Amino acid sequence: MSYDAAVHAWVEHLRAGGTTPWDARRWSLAADPADPADPAAPAPPSAVHLALLHRLNLAGHGPAPAGLAEVLLGTPRPGRGPVDPPLPWTDPPRFGSPPRSPADLDPDLLLVLASAVLVRLLAGTGGGRATDAPAPGPASRGTARPARRPARRLARRLARRPLGRRGFRLHGTHLAVRAVREQLLDAGAVEGGRRPVHLVLGQPLETALAEHWAGRIGRGATLGWGALWRRTTTADRLPHPVDVDRLAEQVAADERGRVLLVLGADHAALAAACLDALGRAAAPGVAATAPVLLARWDLQRRVNRLAPLARGPVSGTDLVARLLPVLRRLAREHDRSTAPAPAVPEAHAAAAARVADDLATRVRDGGYRVLGDPGILARTTPGGAPGRDGPVDPDATLDLALAACVQLWSTQEGPRP
Repeated sequence: MSYDAAVHAWVEHLRAGGTTPWDARRWSLAADPADPADPAAPAPPSAVHLALLHRLNLAGHGPAPAGLAEVLLGTPRPGRGPVDPPLPWTDPPRFGSPPRSPADLDPDLLLVLASAVLVRLLAGTGGGRATDAPAPGPASRGTARPARRPARRLARRLARRPLGRRGFRLHGTHLAVRAVREQLLDAGAVEGGRRPVHLVLGQPLETALAEHWAGRIGRGATLGWGALWRRTTTADRLPHPVDVDRLAEQVAADERGRVLLVLGADHAALAAACLDALGRAAAPGVAATAPVLLARWDLQRRVNRLAPLARGPVSGTDLVARLLPVLRRLAREHDRSTAPAPAVPEAHAAAAARVADDLATRVRDGGYRVLGDPGILARTTPGGAPGRDGPVDPDATLDLALAACVQLWSTQEGPRP
């Protein structure tokens, strides 16, 4: 049997939903070794394409839909890396990329191709389905603004405001502000006013930086998790919403009203401290906010990188906006209890600890009122091997990308020719 005939036999095996790996060679028994390869047949797919289709069949979504398999096999892989490497064979090619076993491929190669397939699906789907605004982060050009609260609900909150009681303003990362604001409003606190209490929210360094990273990706950034830590520790300067000491000083200089620095290990602790400072009791039945799912934001940043190159009825920020409801739905279905919490990449653990200790010291010596233990800011959790993306698990991101592809294909018509 020739190489081309063997590869096409495995392709048909994978198209039928098969999961037998290339190295096992049991699938080749379905082909007649006496029949030569059809000279008119197309060139066999690369090892990367076939490895991704094999991974899709193994992902637990059932056999890959026939149309989705064709989209995957027909999508060029962007970026760097080996150009269409062939599969291992007894007679390897003399020219071109060296053969690569699907089992030995770098997951990042599969991720690049999976992201390209996802972008192709997003760019070719139609229907004008309404989508949520890309979040977190303030609204930017080409992005819909968050929906406002109904006027009737706001009026009820204003009516419950006791005379002489001040409102509040929150400052910090977008995810923390959004989660704490919701709990404060549900407890009857009122946002705003002439001289509100300014509550600056501080969390452990890796949590705050993960939320800042998610906010940047929500606004279109493509910086990786490990690259963000490398930039932060090299510059020896924390991003603005993470450096709560600098943020509190700026708020005190620019705003009217009292400034309180509120520290907590998570959103629930922050909300409880803020409610106590405002003299409010917590609303019953408040659900805890799930931590940042690194794989979800890692996938979106990869789509951000490829979105400007997409060609089709949908492109750019509109393309990313179509992805957001899918990612949010998959994130809700994901078991957060098994997902790794945000952690400092091992290569930057020492520098991160130094930066965090410096922040905690500056907060202790800041001279303004602090609610909570400044030592919370100095807590850092090393995790992951030294590398480009640190503790972001590429396999988790790849599983999420494949699930998004299947979900998009099942709800849309797929890419247009």
